[in-house]
Amino acid sequence: MIQEIKFLFKDIQIASKQMFAPSALHAASAKYVFNIKVETKVLAEDKIVLIFVHVIISEPSSMSEAAKLTMICVFELPEYEQHILLQEDGSYFVPPHLDELLRTVSVSTARGILYSELRGTYLNSQIMPVVYLKDFRAENNISTAEEEPMKRIGDVE
Repeated sequence: MIQEIKFLFKDIQIASKQMFAPSALHAASAKYVFNIKVETKVLAEDKIVLIFVHVIISEPSSMSEAAKLTMICVFELPEYEQHILLQEDGSYFVPPHLDELLRTVSVSTARGILYSELRGTYLNSQIMPVVYLKDFRAENNISTAEEEPMKRIGDVE
């Protein structure tokens, strides 16, 4: 049975954003590739979990970057000590169902922020696809960001 875990959505931050000029050969209405990386970090002293969502939008033919966005969702857990466990190796264990829920909320939030940030640009018609977060889970030991390759989500029409 999955235990209910209470959390508060405390903050949303855009950590970085960049947009690059389109290549002359690539039409604004063409398909683009969305590469998405999701990271979970724990700030134990503040009893918060940070979800980083990194998105790179690329032209599929050249894979040259059209835009990049990194955003952070901040979640507070009132019963932090009952759910987030410090392991012997110094990493934190976040229950898989909680991690999946926070990542789902964060990726959906990133989709909306990205849409808003691209309004009025040549990427205006590009909407980040719905992704299945189970594809992102490599392990559930959370401490600092590990440099893992970004997941290629595919072309969006």
